[in-house]
Amino acid sequence: NARLYSQLQSKANEIERLRQFSDSVVESLTDGLVVVDLDDRVLRWNRRAELLAGVDRGRALGRRLGALFSRPFVDTLVAARRESPQGTSLYRVPLAGAVQDGEKRHLLVNTAVAPFQTPEGTQAGWIIVIEDITDRANLEEQLRLSEKMAAIGLLAAGVAHEVNTPLTGISSFTQML
Repeated sequence: NARLYSQLQSKANEIERLRQFSDSVVESLTDGLVVVDLDDRVLRWNRRAELLAGVDRGRALGRRLGALFSRPFVDTLVAARRESPQGTSLYRVPLAGAVQDGEKRHLLVNTAVAPFQTPEGTQAGWIIVIEDITDRANLEEQLRLSEKMAAIGLLAAGVAHEVNTPLTGISSFTQML
């Protein structure tokens, strides 16, 4: 009995270690991870999802997606799941995020939606991964703007050159006269 008890204890310790490892992996993700059941009630909510939505895990667990995210974002997710039940990715989806410095932030996110399945293969819900690309989109916009400004500068230099060439000739003839 003592040997069986010690084996059982070592197996329980190993299972607990694996659970802690998987929790650490989920919490270390740089993207928001939300797992919902078939009724859209939150089963899992990682630290990054807390930051993106502005809702802590204790308040998020068991609540519906509609109570945690903006209506347009949830409608986009529902439509994507309906169109692609095997899973899909959504690019540049607007999301009203957490309140920061007294103002609600407006984020731009890439979102991946995949079915959450039990070991038997039946669908138990959805896995939603949310990647904040707001900073990247802002940098891309700044790059586009600087490219436009460079093109305008090049055009202005070309126009100045084209105007300056005949003026040089006129100035030279005027000096000779």
